[in-house]
Amino acid sequence: MIDDCELFDLGFVGSIYTWTNRQKGRHRIWERNDRMMANEGWRSRFSDCRVHHELATSSDHKFLILKLIQDRVTVRRPFRFEIMWPQHGGCQEQIKDAFQNELRGSPSFVLCKKLQTCQKNLKWWNKHVFGEVEHKLECVLQRQSEIQSLIENDNETEELFKVENELILEHNDILVQQANHWGQKACLDWFQFGEQNTRFYHNMIFNVQAPCLNEGEKFNLLRGVDNDEIVTALKYMKPFKSPGPDGY
Repeated sequence: MIDDCELFDLGFVGSIYTWTNRQKGRHRIWERNDRMMANEGWRSRFSDCRVHHELATSSDHKFLILKLIQDRVTVRRPFRFEIMWPQHGGCQEQIKDAFQNELRGSPSFVLCKKLQTCQKNLKWWNKHVFGEVEHKLECVLQRQSEIQSLIENDNETEELFKVENELILEHNDILVQQANHWGQKACLDWFQFGEQNTRFYHNMIFNVQAPCLNEGEKFNLLRGVDNDEIVTALKYMKPFKSPGPDGY
């Protein structure tokens, strides 16, 4: 099949080997069992591409990830309270610090100002203390790559294996944070996609047949809403389900 399709190896970036039996000492085996291949037609269309051997934490095979090199456009992102922040103890301190400030004015004015202060505190804390997930992941991957290079070059010690296992645990922890981050972002992106692409949005709505309502149900929907119902609805709303324009 390789000859019939005129395929060739695309090469790689990163460690040479893609598989290991994960045993220690002289019993450990390294092999390059996995590779990406293409023909000249594909290569001519996607000339700016790289195959990366990415480290895996739960598999004996490394990930092969194909990345297309594109020019990045910097876009200023609006503030969003991230679902992964409360997992860190410092988040609670930043929120308390913002809401302990004494301010004068109407309750709505005071609340608005405290939320703005909280937003400012959390953005600074995320950048300088908590750290962006992507940056932390890059650092861990770099350290894992260095450790694996030492092990692959027969510099195996118990200390290196210990550090390798610690980095795997740290890597997994960051992946959980990343999953929370992208899970939250996916909901926001879908909402934005629906707003900006009206034909897609309308097709989604019109393809769903609305159920019929009886007179009692219509009456309940049209009647006024009191404050108790609003409070009850807010308390039963799932966290991070409907963030407002201020990011909360």
